[in-house]
Amino acid sequence: MNIHEGTKVILLPKEKGLYSIIKLPNVLDQKSFKSYLLRDDQLFELREIKGDNRYLPNDTKRPVIPNTGQSVKSFIFESEENGCVVQSPNLIVSTKFNLVYYLMSIMYNNDSFAKRFITFEDFSDTISTLFEYNAWVGAIPMKMYKSALSEICETIDENDEIFYKYSNAKVIEYLHRKVSQLLAYLSSQSDLSIILKIKQELYRPISEGSNDIPSDILQLSIIRHSIDLICGSYTPIEIRNQVMNNERYEFDKLNAYLKDIQAQRKELELVESNMNAVVETTTKVETKKKDTKKKVVRKKEIKKVAVGKGALDGFFKKA
Repeated sequence: MNIHEGTKVILLPKEKGLYSIIKLPNVLDQKSFKSYLLRDDQLFELREIKGDNRYLPNDTKRPVIPNTGQSVKSFIFESEENGCVVQSPNLIVSTKFNLVYYLMSIMYNNDSFAKRFITFEDFSDTISTLFEYNAWVGAIPMKMYKSALSEICETIDENDEIFYKYSNAKVIEYLHRKVSQLLAYLSSQSDLSIILKIKQELYRPISEGSNDIPSDILQLSIIRHSIDLICGSYTPIEIRNQVMNNERYEFDKLNAYLKDIQAQRKELELVESNMNAVVETTTKVETKKKDTKKKVVRKKEIKKVAVGKGALDGFFKKA
């Protein structure tokens, strides 16, 4: 059995097919690249899963072996003919990637796409000039581009040719739909780790009677987290803020609730700090008392003898 130190395990979709690997540049710096899989008209993002989960209380938790709880150190693959050990326990998982988010970032950061209607050929040429490495532009099928552009652009169909112009209003509306879909899913899954984390954040540290979370507060918090999940990874921060500050979402009540919780936590921390100070002071006083108590040592009384009356004085007298 061979041991592979650098080999990676990639989890592919269930659907069988031929995959090609393409590298898309980072929209912001255009220097770093990330690998994607392309099959037919679908992109798949490759993400490395290390076992960390920031929504769990212990976010450094690694995958464990069932029943024993021991950490997974490697993968073992066996077959009738041969087998191997893959030293790294990390998985590279392929998940569907929506090209809309990628084009959204490119077009938002370039005003030329919003100034006038352009043909698809003009769009493709403009994209190519924006990136020094542009081999990926021609690798993505035209059908994928047009499907994505229709979601975030105003379109005009003239003489069987479609013209596109970037629309920030359509982008915001598209993101609102995605937030609503994610919100509906999260609201129906009470045992998800992210829902448990949200509830943990909303519990009052000091409560009178029941510590149940108001349903409207929980819903508002799930909405805010849904926006962060949808807009946090791929969309420009300016667009994320536009979605978050949209009039359809009112977070004032949630903000006031969280502010009240924060005040309670500070109050509780102050009480605990004072109690710890009292305990520390009391301990120091008791220790000082023990140190200052000294044993009284009584000196042995020495009887004084007059000169010439001692026991040896007679021995030294003259005869």
